[in-house]
Amino acid sequence: MGSHTPKNILIVGAAGFIASHVANKLVRSYPDYKMVVLDKLDYCSNMKNLIPSKPSPNFKFVKGDIGSAGLVNYLLITESIDTIMHCATQTHADNSFGNSFEFTKNIIYGTHVLLEACEVNGQIRKFSQVSTDGVYGETNEDNNSARGDIGSADLVNYLLITESIDTIMHYATQTHKVPDMGSHTPKNILIVGAAGFIASHVANKLVRSYPD
Repeated sequence: MGSHTPKNILIVGAAGFIASHVANKLVRSYPDYKMVVLDKLDYCSNMKNLIPSKPSPNFKFVKGDIGSAGLVNYLLITESIDTIMHCATQTHADNSFGNSFEFTKNIIYGTHVLLEACEVNGQIRKFSQVSTDGVYGETNEDNNSARGDIGSADLVNYLLITESIDTIMHYATQTHKVPDMGSHTPKNILIVGAAGFIASHVANKLVRSYPD
């Protein structure tokens, strides 16, 4: 898997804050890669974030929900997707309390749909799942590890739901034969720097792997 060079990349949740920076970086830096971006344009995403990429011939936007198995399977087949970058999530931890069912559906069920589609399709060579600082903690200046200490204050619905995705992804290599290439972005990494890191990761460039 390490030698795989992406050709057709599906970025889900691409109109969100971090993912849009990554999508724009990939479109600009790798014109030979086709970028298909999928987003349902919920409260935490904005099409304006992708304006820099819209004129590019290697960019295609699709409005839709990763919870739609039919749509996801259709895109994997018709766009010949070989690489998936999963950034679709819900923001604002308060929403995990006030609207917990929708929160769980969007994050956990959507990921399940992606994994099932990957297994059925059988052509996915790289799957990069971008996690949250709510699970891994924030880094500090004296520590290069991306995994911070998790205090009791962090153990809320938001953490538990998002952490469950990382657990699912950990076992997906066996249960769904998905190549787990997860990348995790702590909160205090500058957005532009994080975008470059993740983009390089997806594009199979040399990046530093943080220990588990």
